[in-house]
Amino acid sequence: MAVCSLQNKQCASDLTWLLKECSAKLIPFLCRLLNTSLLSGIVLAAIKSVYICPLLKRPDLDTTDVKNYRLISNLTMVLKLLERLVARQLLG
Repeated sequence: MAVCSLQNKQCASDLTWLLKECSAKLIPFLCRLLNTSLLSGIVLAAIKSVYICPLLKRPDLDTTDVKNYRLISNLTMVLKLLERLVARQLLG
């Protein structure tokens, strides 16, 4: 199942671990949500949200200079699931 294959990330906003623990209750809802999204071609704005975390390029760089950071985009776990489902359909 796609939910079990999701990796737990170290980002504070990632709740994949919670989805895995509550999968018996949440999977039917997620299945309906993702299938509706695939059939309609519409992705809800709440699903498309991305959490952007700045990460210092190297530990020895000045932490006050914005140029010394790179941005890491963390997708929501629902969007990750949707992307995997679309990839499976496209790849056959």
